[in-house]
Amino acid sequence: MVQIFQEAIAMATRLRMIMAITISLTLAGGGMSLSPQGVQAQQDQRDEFPGRLNGGGTHAQEDSPNEFPGRLNGGGTHVQEDSPNEFPGRRVGGGTRGGCWRGPRPLLALNPPHNLGVSAAENPTLYFVLPSLRQSQEVEFLLLDEQQNSIYEYIGRVEPDQSMLAVEVPGEHLTPNQPRQWYFAVICDRENPAQDLVVDGWLQRVDQEIPLPSTSRTLATELQRLKTYQDQGLWTDAIALGVQLRQAYPQDPAVQTEWEALITALEFGIFRSVLP
Repeated sequence: MVQIFQEAIAMATRLRMIMAITISLTLAGGGMSLSPQGVQAQQDQRDEFPGRLNGGGTHAQEDSPNEFPGRLNGGGTHVQEDSPNEFPGRRVGGGTRGGCWRGPRPLLALNPPHNLGVSAAENPTLYFVLPSLRQSQEVEFLLLDEQQNSIYEYIGRVEPDQSMLAVEVPGEHLTPNQPRQWYFAVICDRENPAQDLVVDGWLQRVDQEIPLPSTSRTLATELQRLKTYQDQGLWTDAIALGVQLRQAYPQDPAVQTEWEALITALEFGIFRSVLP
């Protein structure tokens, strides 16, 4: 019992450190520029992700109010144009060469630009593009409740040749229509969380009828289901199905076309050359 209690304290402490580091990176980032060749560390000291702290202590954009306009409501519809910071997050994990990241591929959270992923699945699956690593590294996923307490965690290990990771979130930790914030980190140094590569965003499960595959599932019906997910605003489900189809049919022209359309909709086109 003592060991379990100590591990719980250590996890809570690390969560607070990861959140604090995410904010501090925003305020005093090392400066990164995005290019089709990947993310390159800069020598100047410009803010990596310029912004401010909102009333809740989380990162929010200040100098680009229209960068992530609107949000998705429970039904997946676009409803607001004036609340770009409702779901603050970071889809690209910052870092400088010299740590566990060797470039060119950065850590990416496959999440919508407004940072809120919506799913009608019982157990939604989030996908992360893993950075180019020097060696095997530990990864950690944390799901938080409204009080910023960790309610679900996943700890695993990824290899240098691994390009993507799927994390299934048990539905029992997701209250319908209640957004939950999450953090995902590549742990570069357990003793120094400042070296970690971190992304964060939000996930919301909705009670919505999900398009079920027909009894005779074909590639055509799956591609139609992918479009339906996007039309209904179920971006987490669309991303999951898009990744699965691309992995199953890597050379199929129709799948490639729909994947390109999905990447464009997610505003990840700049990373097209480094996406797996």
